[in-house]
Amino acid sequence: MATCGLEKQLAECCCATQRGLDQVRFEAQQNKCEIMANDTANAQRVIDKMTCNEIQELRDKLQDQRFENSQLMQNSFLVNQLRPCPIPAYPSCNPWGCGNGFGFDGRGFDGRRDGFRDGCGCCGCI
Repeated sequence: MATCGLEKQLAECCCATQRGLDQVRFEAQQNKCEIMANDTANAQRVIDKMTCNEIQELRDKLQDQRFENSQLMQNSFLVNQLRPCPIPAYPSCNPWGCGNGFGFDGRGFDGRRDGFRDGCGCCGCI
């Protein structure tokens, strides 16, 4: 009887020890899952922060470009209002921009300049 009682106590002890080990393994696995989830959440926070910084940087660049474009448009408008230049309705050749077509360089028959121009005024004629 004593042997049976001892055998029964040993069997219960082994079972209790085995259950204890199983519980420790289970808790270790749960802790591992929690640590991995925490690491994933931390990594996601870092990625989100980097993304927000990049988006803000792009917004700042866009705002700078919009401001620069606005300044250029404003300057162009002011220049056109203060010093208007003629703007043709369609591109064409200037009929008075070339010579008179006869090869006359502004010199008379005797070789002296007589005050006539060749049309564009860019060849040094008087």
